Amino acid sequence: MKRWLVRLAPVVLLLSPGCDGGEPWPDGSVANCDFGDTQCGIECVDVMSDREHCGACDNACDTGFSCVEGACALVCPEGQTACDGACTDVDRDPSHCGACGDACEAGEVCSSGSCEVSCLPDQEVCDGQCTLTMSDPSNCGACGAACDEGEVCMMGECAVTCGAGLTDCGGSCVDLSVNPVNCGACGTVCDVAFAADGICVAGECQTFCQDLQGDCNSDLATAGGDGCETRLEMDIANCGACRRECTNANAEDAATCAAGQCTRGACLPGFTDCDMDAANGCEADTNADRLNCGGCGMACAAGEFCIGGSCTTDTGEDCATAFTLSAGVNTLPWMATTNDYLAGSGPSCTPTFTSPDGPDVVMEYTAAAAETVTFALTNRPTNTRWAALISTSACGTTTPEADCASEFGSTTMELTTSLTAGQTVYLYVVDTASGANPLENPLEVTVTVMP
Repeated sequence: MKRWLVRLAPVVLLLSPGCDGGEPWPDGSVANCDFGDTQCGIECVDVMSDREHCGACDNACDTGFSCVEGACALVCPEGQTACDGACTDVDRDPSHCGACGDACEAGEVCSSGSCEVSCLPDQEVCDGQCTLTMSDPSNCGACGAACDEGEVCMMGECAVTCGAGLTDCGGSCVDLSVNPVNCGACGTVCDVAFAADGICVAGECQTFCQDLQGDCNSDLATAGGDGCETRLEMDIANCGACRRECTNANAEDAATCAAGQCTRGACLPGFTDCDMDAANGCEADTNADRLNCGGCGMACAAGEFCIGGSCTTDTGEDCATAFTLSAGVNTLPWMATTNDYLAGSGPSCTPTFTSPDGPDVVMEYTAAAAETVTFALTNRPTNTRWAALISTSACGTTTPEADCASEFGSTTMELTTSLTAGQTVYLYVVDTASGANPLENPLEVTVTVMP
């Protein structure tokens, strides 16, 4: 069970370094974790089951692995088996046919957990070998149907001589341009490889992977290569094609690969699969994507930005281009470049600063009724100090302050004020020279309204 720690800041800390322009507050805190949990940073976690801290803090499990009893373990869907660190169907995988490590020979396929000879469509299996019964004098027209001495097999029938366009290769009447055991010349056999078939095209041998097998290490044409080694049917990193990786980006459930097709769970709120490709998950953030603003295909015009699912020319630079906030999560890709309002000593409850790293960003919110509003900056980086204030004075006038805040270590900072119906409050935020990271772009501002 994860539980965020709450740091209690005594009043004396307001007079400590970090509130007057000196060094930032230290980020240490005292753990108060439940029995059995471990403190990892500012979290209390169960290292026996937490994927990000499995067995020990910061020991994250790889994609597709779960944390079981403090160790990362591959958990396969029903009907699949873990072999060599990947989930596979031992009923169909030629690398693990029937059991892990039981590989089929070249030219064989795995069917119902057993290796079987795989022949091209115009061949038949005779005595365990792929045979061209249309031209084999020992199996002419059918397995075991041998021609008499001195005869040849032509088009599945015994004959005295081969017809026009065909060549007599040891009693077989063949077309040298397409015959895989006499390709271009009598006796030239097109080799097969693991999960691959050799065919003859225009008198030249070519090798192709069998269905849903891939040569993902590109050694099919190399002597001693491992053929079409990758099972594309269920490999999440090579689903249906080499290097086509399935992801669960912005989706509720983990991505899977089945029958060579990526699958994913439902999209998280605000995200959509606009390109209809499950491989990259729910790739479009319709709250902030200029090409899909508010919905798939709804592109903003040149010079506009997508804010909260609507196209706007707001940049957050100053009062003329202030972002208009609404209740809920506001994602703001700001374009501000200068410090217009928080460029000097900063608000009274934040540290003094003379050289902010980046510009201030301006936002506004108008109350629909008498209400108490909390503004939370929710995607802060740690180890950098941000300063923020809200004021109901005219935009650009930062005093008197309705509330102000300074934060260094936490990933969230909040400001709260009460408004009357129709009243507007302005929010200003800036990073300082304390720490290495500037303001996040886009900013995430969550507006919570209480009557």
